[in-house]
Amino acid sequence: FRMPFPSGWDESFYMSQLSSAAQDGDLMLQNDLLIFNNPLDEKFRSVELLNDKGYHLNAFSVGPAVFYSIPVSVVYAFGGARFDENFQRAIAIWAAIFWFLGLAAVWDILKLAETDKATRYLTLFISVFSTPLILYGTRFYLTAHFLSTILIAFSVYLWIQWFRTAGYLTAWFMGLTAGLLVVTRWESGLFFISVLYPLVHSFLDPETRKKRLGGFVIAVASSLLVVFVQMTAWKIQYGTWICMPQGGDFMKWTSPALIQLLISGFHGLLPWAPGLLFGFAGLLLFGFKIENPVLRRLVPGLLIYCLVQYYISAAAWDWWAGAAYGPRRLTLLWAPAALGWGLVLSRCRPWAR
Repeated sequence: FRMPFPSGWDESFYMSQLSSAAQDGDLMLQNDLLIFNNPLDEKFRSVELLNDKGYHLNAFSVGPAVFYSIPVSVVYAFGGARFDENFQRAIAIWAAIFWFLGLAAVWDILKLAETDKATRYLTLFISVFSTPLILYGTRFYLTAHFLSTILIAFSVYLWIQWFRTAGYLTAWFMGLTAGLLVVTRWESGLFFISVLYPLVHSFLDPETRKKRLGGFVIAVASSLLVVFVQMTAWKIQYGTWICMPQGGDFMKWTSPALIQLLISGFHGLLPWAPGLLFGFAGLLLFGFKIENPVLRRLVPGLLIYCLVQYYISAAAWDWWAGAAYGPRRLTLLWAPAALGWGLVLSRCRPWAR
């Protein structure tokens, strides 16, 4: 884990949205992109495409900017400069805190699956080091991949808690997490698929139905509040509330690179992130045998969600995800894969572990 050095193509756009809104009060990113510590040719390439209003044609979401706005706002309030060392320290501390919280969330999920403590430690170690999270969670956490990964872990944990208690505060956090998922990477917001079955099942109980309905409304309202931030940014920059900044040709829905994404040495899943694939297999083989009923009802949706994410990643025209370490767009599936790892390891003899 290291300080977030302000360089990189994706990072420059995510963080420029934050500094532009906080320092200038607008979303004209040109001056922020020029300050970011990128090579000179990248600086000029990043600012050459403008619309008729003078706004940069920004294809990146506001999720990371919203997420890091809390610690960075404190730095700016005390006179901090764009992307200086205090800016970097604040982000590093914030990311480290959420690293810990994400690990704690997966730890509790594994505990619900009735794995022992040694298995949980081993699962966390293997699931991190055998997936792209080892890089995007320690070196390149200014991008959307670390944030979406931690948010999925939170989502699984929060929905489990809500299915158990139906608490309003839990529902509020669920909504904020869901909204932040949408504005970080739109495809990660499809996590709702995972909870459809247990959600319907939870409404069958007449004793808690009214409270659950109220909690669900709170969750939807809080998520829409966060999504409105992204819509406002699009309205300012593009003049429309909803758009596909990358263009309509970015996704090749009818010709996904399913085989290439699986086995290719060029960022394929099997060569570069075997931990994800092994975890999915473990979840498929043993997930339906989990004794905890709440967690067991989540398994079908989690498996479907993993398949949907795989298809979406394969359908992108750059299925290899550009300059990436492995299939970086699938990093967000760390929590479901970790659960699968835990289920497999818990069935191994102690000597094999």
